[in-house]
Amino acid sequence: MARILIPSDFSDNAKRAAEYAVSVVGPDHRFIVFNALSYVGLSDPMVASVAVEVYGETEEQVLRWAEEFRSITGAKNVTGRVDSGSVATVVRNIARNEGADLVVMGRSGAGGASLFGSNTTDVIRNTAVPVLAVPVNLPLKSPLRILLANDHNEVDEGNLGMLRTIALYSSAEVLITHIAREKNAGRGDGNRAIFDRALKGVALTFQDHPGEDVPSALAEAAATHNADMIAVLHRHRDFLDRMFNPSVARKLALESVLPLLVLERG
Repeated sequence: MARILIPSDFSDNAKRAAEYAVSVVGPDHRFIVFNALSYVGLSDPMVASVAVEVYGETEEQVLRWAEEFRSITGAKNVTGRVDSGSVATVVRNIARNEGADLVVMGRSGAGGASLFGSNTTDVIRNTAVPVLAVPVNLPLKSPLRILLANDHNEVDEGNLGMLRTIALYSSAEVLITHIAREKNAGRGDGNRAIFDRALKGVALTFQDHPGEDVPSALAEAAATHNADMIAVLHRHRDFLDRMFNPSVARKLALESVLPLLVLERG
């Protein structure tokens, strides 16, 4: 049973992300729905009084939403709570003190100016927990093909655990894809023994896709092979930083509305 964190601002995007989480991992996990509140100026008695009132109202919203989540998805083990701090801070605290296996968050759709919202970007950049970023209006269906970026550097098998959980539940094929210039093609099976062990029981395909620009080439490869999700390792810092660049993010948002699974640090 995995512990899955779902930050919520009660928006339709956040609710869609939560429903998608159950569609890809199943209802038999522990889901922790939380709202992160940041208080400024608590030394001021007036501010402190308002903060207490806001906290109580927010807690009621979270608990109502957790009950709605149970009703819609069939998930039984759902906890609603309010925590102080930024979303990334709350995720780090829960992961450190209670454990966490996955964070599921919404991200902008194809019409957005950015591929990620600021909270999602902050969590991906500043936590070691796997993050699944879900586009708004994404169909609630299990992925049939998941494209995993493979840079041929050594992989920690433990960092692929959540990918295996999703792939096994969804009966999805994992397309292990190396983005390479034409002259370097034919190396798509790098780390094959590691992937075979870490993703035991999952159908694997090793492939190369030509391209100079990795984010764009991954989007192209996903479209070519009808992938339903893209997965990358957190260690792909250059790749992630480029995705956070507004111009690149806008281009990718227009090219791909697939969910992105950012796995643990390598």
